Formats: sequence, structure tokens, C-alpha cells
Amino acid sequence: MRNTVLEDFHAGRFPISVVGDYSDVRVVTPHGDIAWNELSRISDDEMKALMIQVVNRVFTYLTYPESLCTIRGGRGWNRPQLDEALMRVVRRRQTVGIDDSPP
Repeated sequence: MRNTVLEDFHAGRFPISVVGDYSDVRVVTPHGDIAWNELSRISDDEMKALMIQVVNRVFTYLTYPESLCTIRGGRGWNRPQLDEALMRVVRRRQTVGIDDSPP
């Protein structure tokens, strides 16, 4: 999602790996070194902020598709695909007739 906190998280310097798989990169902390491949790169608070922004943007887009269907520069993007994990839920709910819509 462009122009969200994700871009803030992505900003900054990124390490260089001589061997290529980052097994040679370590992060120094007051509590000891952490191997780059074991490091969580987004904190719980950052992930929460990101997910709230993403959900709000997707909700807004789905609520107003006519106004937002054209995104400047979007022609060169990959076409979106249905998420298979969510589609399994859709198929299961359609099969058993679950209706989650408000009364």
C-alpha cells in the first residue's frame, strides 16, 4: 500500500551480505547480537499500525470503487489475484450457507 507507514518502515539503510544469504549479518543490541535471519524487522506496534491502515484503505476502496477504480501509474502493475486462503473460506461458507451480513 503506497503512502502508508509501510514506506516509513522500508526507509533507511539495509545491510549488505558478502555471502548473499545474510548469515554473515548480525544486529548488535544491549542484550546480545541477533542474526539477521532471526531478526523480526517490524515490531508489534508497527505491524498493528500497518494493518489498521491497510484494512482502512481496502475498506474505503471497496466502499467507493467507482471513485477509486483508476490509480495513477497503476497500468504497469500486476493484475490483482484472489487470495487463495480467503477463497477457501468463501467456498466453505457458500457451501454451508453461512450469511455474515448484518441483519
